[in-house]
Amino acid sequence: MKIWTAGLLATYFILLLAGCDSSDNDRINASDPAPEGEEETDADYLGLTHQQAETRAFRRNQAFRYSIIDGESQPLTLDFNPDRLNFTSERGVIIGITRG
Repeated sequence: MKIWTAGLLATYFILLLAGCDSSDNDRINASDPAPEGEEETDADYLGLTHQQAETRAFRRNQAFRYSIIDGESQPLTLDFNPDRLNFTSERGVIIGITRG
């Protein structure tokens, strides 16, 4: 029982530390506003990874969903929401955006 408990605690701490990754290699500062004189547009998401696009959308309070991932259509609701972004991605990178 002691070995099982020790193993469980070790696993917990490993997972806890894994969540504390501080590398910024794949991240953007999605909270930065658009440069002076430029408006935020849907095209700002093109070329971002899933994580980067989601971070930017959450910080902008923007509704979104993935409509096509690696050529496969995703299950979607049939409601039309002109404020929601529909991302199309290939290999984890946003390559297209529509609204609805």
